[in-house]
Parts: sequence; structure tokens; C-alpha cells
Amino acid sequence: MKLFCGTLPGMKKGMDKNRLCRTFLDLVAIDGVTFAEQAVAEFVKKYFSDLGLTVEEDDAAEAIGGDCGNLLVRMEGENPAAQPLIIASHLDTVLPTEKLKVVEKDGVYYSDGTTILGADDRAGVAVMLECARVLVEEGGSPVPLELLFTVAEEKGLFGAKALRKGWLKGEVLYVLDSDGPVGRVVNGAPYGVKLAITVKGKSAHAGIDPESGVSAVVIASRAIANMKLGRIDELTTANIGTISGGQAQNIIPELVEVVGEVRSIEEDRLRRQAAHMKEAFKSAAAEAGGEVVFYSHQDYSGYYFPEDSPAIELVRRALDRLGIETVMETSCGASDANITTGLGIPSLVLSVGYLKPHTKEESLDRKELIKAGELVYEMVRIAG
Repeated sequence: MKLFCGTLPGMKKGMDKNRLCRTFLDLVAIDGVTFAEQAVAEFVKKYFSDLGLTVEEDDAAEAIGGDCGNLLVRMEGENPAAQPLIIASHLDTVLPTEKLKVVEKDGVYYSDGTTILGADDRAGVAVMLECARVLVEEGGSPVPLELLFTVAEEKGLFGAKALRKGWLKGEVLYVLDSDGPVGRVVNGAPYGVKLAITVKGKSAHAGIDPESGVSAVVIASRAIANMKLGRIDELTTANIGTISGGQAQNIIPELVEVVGEVRSIEEDRLRRQAAHMKEAFKSAAAEAGGEVVFYSHQDYSGYYFPEDSPAIELVRRALDRLGIETVMETSCGASDANITTGLGIPSLVLSVGYLKPHTKEESLDRKELIKAGELVYEMVRIAG
């Protein structure tokens, strides 16, 4: 009689916790900021090639001016009748991680303080890679599964915006890209409007004939000083992000370019705040004898999923199995989920466990990374 010591198809093997953590450390060691993620993409491609899986790459690089496109891996499901799932993370980091040194203290990963850690979102990528490996080792995914790795998320969701409609076949999408303990589910996210304002004044010599000039800087300053910014209410935020203009210190500035944004969970509040900001610029220009050209466009769609929706129920069931509390949160932060929801694919954002992203104090508890991996694995098993 022969004894079988391997894993039969469909047999549950589970996550390799140490391997998951090693993969995370390998990923954060690769520098890959927005528009320059190719080295990270090559790591991901080789990982899947070693698993015998095919990686598709779209033409996003050409569309957005990056060095790499979005990556997609498809796994056939043992149960073809099950609802197809998409799991997603982004490849880029907001700041460089060149010469990153990881410090582990009491089971928590930090950088040495000279760079960010890059757990946003290499933690999500690591979870996806480990889940794929476990599923392959078990004989395949129980559910039709797509693993999506987007580029250029941090500076404006550019990779997701470049996704071709119809490329993704899944019916529900989960983005592994939120801070806080595992169990946090972002079931509501804002609509976003980008604002671009050109303020026109009149140039003049600042020392000889300042009376003849109309300062575009003064107009922009008065407009901004007179508008509500920051946290407008519990559902709405507004910001002026960049101001540029002027030619020299001795010339009254004729042109100033201002870029800002408004976000709100409710479209009516979004429109009211944008109108308020437009009126502030128009009034300041009229008072000073200048002009403004005000341009706005929708940057991304918002979404809200009630707590009894099927997409949330799958997460809740998986968290219950793991003994983790489900915490719902509506956020004014935007993510790739805003874009994919706009493509007609219901999308939710799940926490991966990192804290203080985008700062040199960023950290990731090893236990939270493992929980994130176990959560995704359980979701796939339950869906199948």
C-alpha cells in the first residue's frame, strides 16, 4: 500500500505565515513609486510564472506615461457556477523606499525612520501572492478568481482609470488597501470633483507703476481666504492643493493657476461646495478688476453598500470564521474601488493592517498581515 503525503485537489492546506511575511519583506525592499513600478511588476510576474500562471499586462503604461501597465492573473474555479471574485492591490508607493531598512520590534515592522515602510500597499500585494500560491498547492481556486495589480494609484488612481472596460470578468471586487486592524470594511466612499482655476489679472512694474496692475496672486489669496475649506461637514471635505504663477518679484503677476478638489459622500453637497468655491473666486476677481476661468470635472464616482449587501456578507462570514469583528466605515478617502465601481463592478476596500501610511512612522504588525492573508483565503473558500 502506498501512502499519499501531498495535498489532494480541494484539500485545505492554509496559509504559510512565515512565507507570507518573507514575501512582504521582499516586496518592500523593491523601490517602485508611482509611474515607476516596473521592478515590482517583474517580481510579481516571476512569482506567478513559477506557479505556472499567466500574467496579462494592459496598455496603461502608454496611456498614463508610466513604465508598466496593470497586471491581471486569472484562476479558473473548481465551481464554475460560483460568483467570480476579483482581489486587487496597487503596486506603487507614495514615496521612495530606496535603501529601505526594515526594523522589526515586538512583531511589528517599521522602517528605520529614513523612508516610509511601503506597507501601503505591498502588504496587499504580499497577501495576494501568498493566497495564489496556497490555492495552487491545493489544486486550484474553488471559485473563478482574478488577481488585479494596478499601477499609479497613489497620485490619482491613474492605473485604475486606464482599465479597459470588459477586461475584468469578475462580478465583485475587493481592494486590499486600507489602514487599521483587519476587520475594517470601507462600505462607503466619496464622489470626487477636481477643480482647476485660472486667475487673470494685469501685469505692471511692481516698483514704477504698481497702480496699473491687478495682482492675480491677491485675487487668488482673497478668494481662498473667503471660502470654506478642510472638513466642511461629516460627509464633505474641500482642499486647495497647488498654486502657481507669477514671473518675477518686480512684476505684478498676471496669471495664477490653482488646483483643488471637493469630496463628498452625497452628490448634492459636493455640488454645493464646488459652487461656493467658484463664487469665492468670481467675487474676488470682480472686486479687484480681474477675471477667472473656473473648470471642474468628476474625478471619480462614489459608492455606498448597505451592511446587508451580498458583497459585505461574504466578508462578514469570513471574519466570523476567524473570530474577528466586522467594522463598517464610510470614508472620504478615494481608492481604486471608486473607479472599478464606476465600471459597474461592486467594489469594497478592506483593511490590511498597516498604520500611519504615507509617513516615516508607518508600521505593520506581523499578526495583522497574517490575519489579512487568512481573511482573503477564507473569502475565496466560502465563495466557492
